[in-house]
Amino acid sequence: MVWDEYSSNGWQLILQDIDLPESPHNGSWAAWLGGDANEASILSQDIYLAASARTLRYWHWIDSEDICDPDYDIAGVLINDTAVDAFLLCEAGNTNGWRLRTVDLNAYVGQNVILEIAAFTDNILNSNLFIDDVSLGSNSHFEAGKTSGESAYMISKPESLISSEPGGEVEELFSGYRLLFKNFIAAQSRNRH
Repeated sequence: MVWDEYSSNGWQLILQDIDLPESPHNGSWAAWLGGDANEASILSQDIYLAASARTLRYWHWIDSEDICDPDYDIAGVLINDTAVDAFLLCEAGNTNGWRLRTVDLNAYVGQNVILEIAAFTDNILNSNLFIDDVSLGSNSHFEAGKTSGESAYMISKPESLISSEPGGEVEELFSGYRLLFKNFIAAQSRNRH
């Protein structure tokens, strides 16, 4: 997988282990999102979701000083600008190491989509999100521990970098993404009750 990177503060997101505060889950590269005030970090990729790629799996590590509130630091996964996964970046949600996360992509099978993994921080208290070993496959492949039919990708050296200064249009876009994640979390909370 070749990722495009965007950082509102101009940071490189995909880094080698010597430049990371945490060791990658696998290999010598991982992505570091957040980690700065008023930061929007986005990894993006155009992909085709075959029938064998109905589940997204990725390893993440949350290291945050923030309090848990959807109005503060937040992260998640978007498909075609629709939130399909979202979570808070906050001290109570710290993973204290690498944790596996899975996302159901059944609704998008057979389509070319834009996959984005994103983190958004405010200007108070630091939050970091590390990402590695992103893979696509079917639940049966993952449950059986098979690798056939599964596309597994470590985060590797970036081949392209997208970076620009924040401006009016960009800030509106980030506000929209934050709202998508916030609404996704609210909907998940309602569905549990």
